[in-house]
This record gives sequence, C-alpha cells and structure tokens, in this order.
Amino acid sequence: MRLILLLARLGLGITLLIAGASKATGRLKFEQSLYKFGFVPVASVRSLSFIVPITEVLLGILLVVGLFAREAAIAAGFLISVFSVGIALNLMENRRVECGCFGVFSERPVTGWSLLRNGVLVGVAALIAFGGSGALAIR
Repeated sequence: MRLILLLARLGLGITLLIAGASKATGRLKFEQSLYKFGFVPVASVRSLSFIVPITEVLLGILLVVGLFAREAAIAAGFLISVFSVGIALNLMENRRVECGCFGVFSERPVTGWSLLRNGVLVGVAALIAFGGSGALAIR
C-alpha cells in the first residue's frame, strides 16, 4: 500500500507541477480562459491568473517531496473540484470554452472527458488524504 500511495502522490504532484508551470508560462492565456469560463468574477480574474499557478506548483512540490502530503492532497482535491464545477457549468450551458487546465498545452474545449479526468485526480487526492503519504515521505 505504501508503494501505491507513493505512486499516487508522485502522479498527482507531477500533474500539478506541469499544470501550474504551464499556466505560469502562459499566464495571459490562462487569464483569458478564466475570463471565458464565466463563473469567475471579472475583478478576480487577473489575481487568480497569478495565484492559481503558484498554488498548483507549491502543492505539486509538497506532494512530490512528501511534506504535508495529506494536507496538500486535500487542498489539491478542493482546487480541482472547483475547476470541475466550472467545467460542469459550461458543459450544462453548451458553452465551448478552452480548458486552460494545462496552460499552453490545453487548447481544446472542455468535454465530459475533462470532468472524468478531474474526477480521477480528485479520487487520487482522496486516496492520499485518507491513506497517507506512502513511502519516501518527509512527513
């Protein structure tokens, strides 16, 4: 089980590192995606385009090194769930908006697969939150 938790922690952590770094390098594109999603208050879009990538990178680092892994997994699961609500709202309204989930690497519109992917990531986060950080964790 410790190996499974380690692999889950590394997988989620690396995913967050890639997502955060790609949003940070393409921050203006991510800002546009947030605006087009429509559920983020316009006054918050610019701030969130800075805060979200930094948060994802920090959570990714914590998960990869295994420091406060449970807490980082809970925060990551919450963050991904919030994104999922935005995806679901846009799908329900038949709006074709770009995900922006992986910054410059995700230029396709959101689909049901986006929700499924996020559901898997939330499940992995829950596994870590309830199961522990696994092998090779600092704490």
